Amino acid sequence: MNLRSPLLSLCIPTYNRAGLLRQMLQSILNDLAAMPHARGVEIVIANNASSDDTRSVISDFQQRYPEVAWNIHHHAVSVGADNVQIVTDYARGEFVWILSDDDLLLPGAISRLMAELNPETDAVVVTCNHFIDGGAPGGLVQPVLPAAYRNGHTRPSEVIGELGTWITFLSVLCFRHSLTQDIDYRPTFGTNLPQSYMFMDALLHSRRTVYVSEPLLSMRHDNAGGYSYFKVFVNSFNSLLDYGCSRGLDAATAARIRTKHLRGFLISTVIAHRINRNGRFNIDWAGTRRLFYQAYSTNATYWLGAVPVLYLPTGLLRLLFNAKQIARRAAASLRR
Repeated sequence: MNLRSPLLSLCIPTYNRAGLLRQMLQSILNDLAAMPHARGVEIVIANNASSDDTRSVISDFQQRYPEVAWNIHHHAVSVGADNVQIVTDYARGEFVWILSDDDLLLPGAISRLMAELNPETDAVVVTCNHFIDGGAPGGLVQPVLPAAYRNGHTRPSEVIGELGTWITFLSVLCFRHSLTQDIDYRPTFGTNLPQSYMFMDALLHSRRTVYVSEPLLSMRHDNAGGYSYFKVFVNSFNSLLDYGCSRGLDAATAARIRTKHLRGFLISTVIAHRINRNGRFNIDWAGTRRLFYQAYSTNATYWLGAVPVLYLPTGLLRLLFNAKQIARRAAASLRR
């Protein structure tokens, strides 16, 4: 089936995840089957020159569900993480929702999202829960935005300030395609955060942003890899904020996001990588320490919070972390 102008494009960039893509597509098709107005949705897939069974998985779904509007593109050569932005170039929908090929939509997700897509709304922030160790869906991820945002918000910098690190999450935002359609994002290629630049522009120019607080999808826990982790979440993230300031994000909000990102995300992530020795990322700790210093040495949080977790011996860091966890559990039990 072919749709010239659907309301919603579900955009899926994929690479060598045939089995996970099959599960992801089945969750979409199950949701569409339960919808009375599924004809307003297209599924856009950009296959990034996969060498596994991705092409045949897609073909199988096309044959089994011919009533669905498929918009499929197979790249002859890999375009890397920039496929995340490129997939939206193929979209014909009024609104675009980028989905990771290892996400799973929860029942009713599409209809709940589409209920918010109206002429007054330009962006919808969504919530997810998460998989624990690739198993069954686990608990709810912390709220993405304050509950008051469910009624709609009209001050873009405030929305971005509250969103913070979540602006890097691939599936966090559905946005009006016209807000980004004519912008050349090629200068941002290679940052590993191509979606975030689109989200930044969409949110900065959104007349009204709505927050859906109930989870619409599940994301897999710790299923990324193959890139320089802290180069992305230190250098690229700060470059994203610089880009935002050049597009209208106020400097004070950007400064708050930098500190919030350092305190709430980076420090805990350093601890996790150092004490758990996550093998999916080959981290050059000497280089990482230089990145942090160059990016944050004028920030007090760097000296008070980041320096200890970056420079303490791993054994001592693990001991202190475990002691803190024990103390936290003891305090919780005393409050009961």
